[in-house]
Amino acid sequence: MTCVDGRCSEADLSSPHIASSDGVEIITTHNKVHEGYTEHLTINCSFTHQQGSDFYSIVSLILYKTDSPTDTVYREVASITAFSHNKVEETNTMGSTVTGHHKPDAYSFIALEWLYPTKNVVGKYKCEANGIDHKGHPMTSTAITVVVQTAVSTDMLLETIKEMNIKVEDMEIKLNKYVGLENKVTHLEATLNGLKSQVDNSKDAITLASANYKGSYYFVTEQRYGNAWEANRLCQLYGGYLVEINDRQEFDFVTDFLYNHTSSLGGLGGAWVGATDEGHEGTWRFMTSGGKVSTLVWHGPEPSGGGGENCMNMRIRSKDMNDYPCFKADAEHFPAIVCEIPHSNI
Repeated sequence: MTCVDGRCSEADLSSPHIASSDGVEIITTHNKVHEGYTEHLTINCSFTHQQGSDFYSIVSLILYKTDSPTDTVYREVASITAFSHNKVEETNTMGSTVTGHHKPDAYSFIALEWLYPTKNVVGKYKCEANGIDHKGHPMTSTAITVVVQTAVSTDMLLETIKEMNIKVEDMEIKLNKYVGLENKVTHLEATLNGLKSQVDNSKDAITLASANYKGSYYFVTEQRYGNAWEANRLCQLYGGYLVEINDRQEFDFVTDFLYNHTSSLGGLGGAWVGATDEGHEGTWRFMTSGGKVSTLVWHGPEPSGGGGENCMNMRIRSKDMNDYPCFKADAEHFPAIVCEIPHSNI
């Protein structure tokens, strides 16, 4: 929004990352954040004294924020003025690192920077410059942008993890190449550990609940997925596989775990089990290890789908199994993903 002598008009908000008006500019490195997954966010509110500008001098630069993307009430976040000696006055900067500079007839800015921002950063941001025009009249100009929160999708995770795995492999090759060169090895090890930490952070971002049982770590995702083979592939990226039920004790552990921790996922009926009878109808084998499934606790008349239902679903409320299509197009009936990771792979 731009206001001059009391007359206001809406600024162009068509760009999700950059908004500008009469020398005022607000830039976000991301306009969508995923708590626990987005690594870095910077918001920069600035004013550049341009040739032909209506501004003669800038007295203050103020950054405001709403509580949500749909809210219309702005609250001050930070400010810098001609009287603050280049020090940013912080009101509520939400744990960010804050920098700023003020030069009335040149360039002024306030920058907020977060590592792994939380949902508190979500909302509309308004960058406001206040000053006088060439006739000495008060003048205000603003630019607005928005940051929203979105869920981490399975496809996004798969793509990111693939990229990180490629980087990890590249780092490992370089580590082997520079064995004996202590300084380079130390640097590469630090980079490798950082990438592995990002893989762990991506897993944490999708985990609804987790538990340990005997020699394995189990976690269930908030996301549901309609393709059993792709669900198994996601688990493999974290060093595991879709859960394999080896005995009645493990069956009881997994069914109790799901029953106790998935109530927040409204309408969820089941979760994928890493077993299939595809290519050997009626004989159920594990997808990853290939072993024969010996613990089968079927629901009522199940299995009942024949050749059209060659994968296995764990029914959460009734704590039993049924055969299920390996690919489900109806998102409303997607099962959750339960990954099992041997402790030796963690």
